[in-house]
Amino acid sequence: MTETTQTPESSAGLNAGPLPDIIVIGSMKCATSSICNFLERHPDVFFLPGAEPEFFSKDERWSGGVDAYRALFRDAPEGARVGEGSNSYSMVDQYPDAPARIKDVIPHARLIYSVRHPVERMVSVWGQLRFQSPDLISYDINRAVRENPAMLAYPSYFNRLLDAYEAQFAADQIWVGYMEDLKEDAASFYGALCDHCGVAMNEVALQSDAWKNKTEGRQIASEKYSALRAVPGVRALAKIAPTGLKEAVKSKLRRPTPSTKELLEKLDLPDDIRRDLKQDARAFLARTGKPADFWKFAF
Repeated sequence: MTETTQTPESSAGLNAGPLPDIIVIGSMKCATSSICNFLERHPDVFFLPGAEPEFFSKDERWSGGVDAYRALFRDAPEGARVGEGSNSYSMVDQYPDAPARIKDVIPHARLIYSVRHPVERMVSVWGQLRFQSPDLISYDINRAVRENPAMLAYPSYFNRLLDAYEAQFAADQIWVGYMEDLKEDAASFYGALCDHCGVAMNEVALQSDAWKNKTEGRQIASEKYSALRAVPGVRALAKIAPTGLKEAVKSKLRRPTPSTKELLEKLDLPDDIRRDLKQDARAFLARTGKPADFWKFAF
């Protein structure tokens, strides 16, 4: 065990629960919210509701100790499968220790890795970030990709992530689900997921809302919002402005999220990302038994 992945000391005095045996590792904007919602509703699964603990990715969470992590699951009923989901576990460029940390603590873990067309995932993440944290990312999607490849582009290198996890876990511990398959046949998708998790398919869980956390249709921060925030002194003023005033200004500076089609037409990827993305996607599709043309690329 290396120093970077060494299991932290347990925290004393916590009402520790069981360790999870199901981990949804991402990727972001690949139906992970829908998958987690399904597992939350499943009667045989205690899935941590409404939270991404990020214990294995974020150093500050990891340093809190395994018992602090176990305490999150203390309400799990006896005999239930236990699980959690954190998209940052799939961001191995930013959090390279995550796979080994999971292996150190939960070597028996059943991992769920969801994917979609890698470029569509990229533009959907851009929309999510402009909705949640617009100060972090440019309104110009091409500039955003150039400035934040670790956030936008690299998590779409699905084959590279699978390499990182298969270096720690047996291949049959990792279930790969395609968002395209979920859209095509939800019952078959969740049936295969349940088989992997060791629970029976449940119709009540299947009747949960089909899509959680959709990007399209939201109002996101516009280019004018970013320009205003860049004016010296504006952020300091925003901290002391009345909430009602701030919300009124924000509402004036929001715009509908462009459609995936519009964003794809605008996207002009750097040559190295375009090349690596296509190579990675080709290898990933072959590795997971999909036809080479399952994802269409316009470049």
